[in-house]
Parts: sequence; structure tokens; C-alpha cells
Amino acid sequence: MLSWQAFELHNHTFHSDGRFTVDELCRAAERLKFQGVALTDHNTDSGCPELADAGRRYNIKTIAGMEWTLFYGHMLVLGAQRFIDFRHIPRDGMDAVLPLVKEAGGVTVIAHPWRIGNPLSTGFHWEYEVGRWDCIDAMEVWHSRSPHREPLGKLGFDFWERQLSAGRRITATYGRDWHFDDDGEEPRACTYLGLDQDGDPLEALRRGRSMVTLGPILTLSAEKSKQRFEIGDTIKAGLMQLEIGVVKDERADIWEAYGLEWSHILMVTGKGVSRPIPFSGEGTMGCITAHLPGWVRAELHGRDRTGDCLLAFTSAIYVE
Repeated sequence: MLSWQAFELHNHTFHSDGRFTVDELCRAAERLKFQGVALTDHNTDSGCPELADAGRRYNIKTIAGMEWTLFYGHMLVLGAQRFIDFRHIPRDGMDAVLPLVKEAGGVTVIAHPWRIGNPLSTGFHWEYEVGRWDCIDAMEVWHSRSPHREPLGKLGFDFWERQLSAGRRITATYGRDWHFDDDGEEPRACTYLGLDQDGDPLEALRRGRSMVTLGPILTLSAEKSKQRFEIGDTIKAGLMQLEIGVVKDERADIWEAYGLEWSHILMVTGKGVSRPIPFSGEGTMGCITAHLPGWVRAELHGRDRTGDCLLAFTSAIYVE
């Protein structure tokens, strides 16, 4: 069984344009009951030598990284064991650099691909031409303060699902793009990573073991021929038993203040969307279903204080 732990993977300190010190970032993450945090300052890793000690002080996992802040897009590079020269990557040049990140043990995350870009703000919108999608691990499908309310959120979903339907295995994440202590009237989303026994968050990102939520943990697993498959795994097409779960954890007191309520689950594939499946409490629910080659994921829908909204979604289980 996977251990689902809350991470914020996109953060900045005064080493670039944030207001946090590294210690303050980890302290704020601990206060919000994250189990882990990444440091991704713009084009520098100068804060990373402080990170591990700060994480130990507040008992949270830490990931050293950087946000490549470039003209045609921004990308988080997490856990690379050596410096990769990213300073002059033309629009058609990303494929030459991505394998170097993988060779260095790094994980790549396309940051906020559907923010408004040129000419208002260069680099915020992803415009790089990518052929080596096998070297892209993840994408911020949700980003910004209130992704469930912003029209650009739908564009991010469409972009992600096009990659899935093209056979590309891309892990979904949320990017808070955290620069300072900015809690407010809107609930903030969170990325949960499904950790194996080794507890490595980078491996969870590589394997597609993630879900994004404004509130409870949403889980999805499948069983076929007495074998269990988790989010990010690959299963043979045909009849399978799906199990969907909704669970509160220790972060519940943070998001319950925003009046979140859930009512139903949707199963989403490259072929379409299921009818709503009523689900308003905690626990698990199983169903027998058949899937063609492609992918399947789950969504939890309900409402916050301002109306109906998508509350949580999982990365995909792949079907071949």
C-alpha cells in the first residue's frame, strides 16, 4: 500500500524573488502540515545547502531543486545531482537538455503551462517544442491561488489530457508558486505523492503516483487477476475491479474551514467521462468495469462556499 503524503513542490525564498528564508519556508510548510517541500528558486540553487538542516528542524522531507526561468517556459528541475547548463535554450532546443537532467537523476516538471505569456510576461506560458516527452516527468495541471475557479485551469487539464491520450505518461501536480505566507479566503490545493516503502518523493513523481486536492485524499487502485495496481501503474485492457477512496487526514482542520463538501465521483478516460457516482462521505467504493487501451483517472466533485467545483483528481492508471 502507498503512503499518501502532502507536498508543495514549487516554492521561492529570498534567494530569488520570495520573501521566505529557507528556514521560514520549512516552518510555514510544517504549520500547514505538509510532509515535504521542494526549494525551487529562479535559476539558482544557492539556498539548497540550508535546506536539509531546515527540514530536519521541522521534521519534513525536503527536495533540492531549481525553477529554470526561461523565455519560452518555466520548468522545475528537482533532485538533479549536478548542474545542467540551461542558460541558452532556444525554443527548439529543449530536447537536447532534457536527457542530461535524467542522467543527473533529476525530475522535470513543466511549471504553470497555461499562465498568460508573451507579450505580457515572457516564459509563463509553455512554448517549448518537446519531442522527448519521455524525459518530462510531471506537469502543473493546476496552478495559481484558486485553480478550481480560473478559466485557464481547464486549458491546463486539456493540455495534460492531450499528452496522456498521445501515450505520454505525465504525473499531475499542483504548483502553489509559494513566495510568502499568503493564506486567505480561498482554499489552496496540495499535491499528494504516493510513497512506496523507500519513501522517495522523486520516485513517486517518476512513477506517476500523485493526486491533487483542495481537501481530502482521493485514491484509485485496480485489481486484475488477483494483482493490485496503483495510480501510475500499467494494467492490461479488459475487465477489472476499480476501488476509489476518499479519506481525511491530519490536514483536514486546515481545509474544513472553507466549507468543502463532496457529492460525487467521475471516472475519466481518453474516451469520455462516466456518469456521476454518488459519494458524500469517507471510505472506499468498488466497481467492476472494462477499459480499452489508454488511461483512467478519478475526480471528486462537490462545492465550496462559492459554488460547485472540482475538489480533487488523481493521476492516471494506464491501460494497454
